[in-house]
Amino acid sequence: MVKKLIMRICALLILLVISVIGPVSADPARWIVRDKDTTIILFGTLHALKPGTSWLSRLMREDMRQVDVLFLEADPKETSPEILTPLVQQHGLLPSPLSLNERIGDTMTLATRQAGVALGLDTRRFDGMRLWFIGSTLASATFQQLGYDQKDGVEQGLIRIIEETGGSVMGLETIASQIALFGGLSLEEEHAVLADTLDQIDDADAFLTKLSSAYVAGDVDGVAGILNTSFAKTPGLYDKAIVARNRDWALKIEQLLEERPGVFAVAVGSGHLAGDNSLIDFLNLLAITVDRLER
Repeated sequence: MVKKLIMRICALLILLVISVIGPVSADPARWIVRDKDTTIILFGTLHALKPGTSWLSRLMREDMRQVDVLFLEADPKETSPEILTPLVQQHGLLPSPLSLNERIGDTMTLATRQAGVALGLDTRRFDGMRLWFIGSTLASATFQQLGYDQKDGVEQGLIRIIEETGGSVMGLETIASQIALFGGLSLEEEHAVLADTLDQIDDADAFLTKLSSAYVAGDVDGVAGILNTSFAKTPGLYDKAIVARNRDWALKIEQLLEERPGVFAVAVGSGHLAGDNSLIDFLNLLAITVDRLER
């Protein structure tokens, strides 16, 4: 049970940027930040894809082969059960089970259990889970049913390239901070996350296909429009998961420019590099010039 719960923990983050790429030429957007002795290439990513998906452009591969250190949202080494299990227990589970009916009422409980049953989940476990974690579980099961897998996502592909070239992988933040972000949601925000997940399940395949088309084409405005719509009902989650983290990452990139010479890549979910309050916006506020690389 614990192992299955661990696999659900990143699903809401996946929901923000997960996708499947159709039969189009891959040309995802790339940006560059640099000073006299430091170069940083920015990539948007998709955390999970269908097996066999072709997403890596020639230019992305060439860029990555020059990189000394790849910075992901979090260090993948932190995803071990030894690290994740206590975090799941602390932030995703209730101290003692409490029925869904008491927490969200009969109507939403029925919808939640029906969605879980349709996805093959044991919905009796929901009584011991926080609302955001139930939403994560439903989202994860939906993506798995549609054929998405994190091992086929962009980050894993970039890691394989950096390992081939002898570079290293680091995290901009910790897995603990990511999970604590959701654990810190108010009950009202958790309720909104679960409700929004229920609303999106039936249209998930169409939504993800539309998002993927924009990503692959390098259509940053298109990605922004799609994701802004997806966050319309969860502004609290948007502020915490997107805006606050973009602000923090901009400061870390500023520090990297000031202190470490070399060539680096920063690869984060595509939603962080599109629209208002993007990572690029916060870098510009720090008087850091960000240029879009030629396609």
